[in-house]
Amino acid sequence: MVFSSKRTVLSGFSILFCGETRIQAKEDQKTVTLCVNVWVGVSQLFTVTFLFVGWFWSLAWGIKLVTLSVEYKRQLKQKRERELQVIALKAFGSSMQVRPMFSVVTE
Repeated sequence: MVFSSKRTVLSGFSILFCGETRIQAKEDQKTVTLCVNVWVGVSQLFTVTFLFVGWFWSLAWGIKLVTLSVEYKRQLKQKRERELQVIALKAFGSSMQVRPMFSVVTE
């Protein structure tokens, strides 16, 4: 149970070496992300004793991080596909507009 909060703190420290932030802050974005993740991890550690609230909170936080990672990867893939379409159209001298290859359904 202690490991779950440590992983949240570790995710905060990992932003310093790899990854990009989503926070729009005037201050240093990486520092803000680090502080938020450390605060959440410590809070999870202290709330473990209250009917596993911290443990469930840690699970939800981890699922959110994985979901954001998958979404970011999907956006990068779409961006690369668009760039390849533009390159291909320029190579063949076509003046057609680039259209999305797949329609994205959002809920």
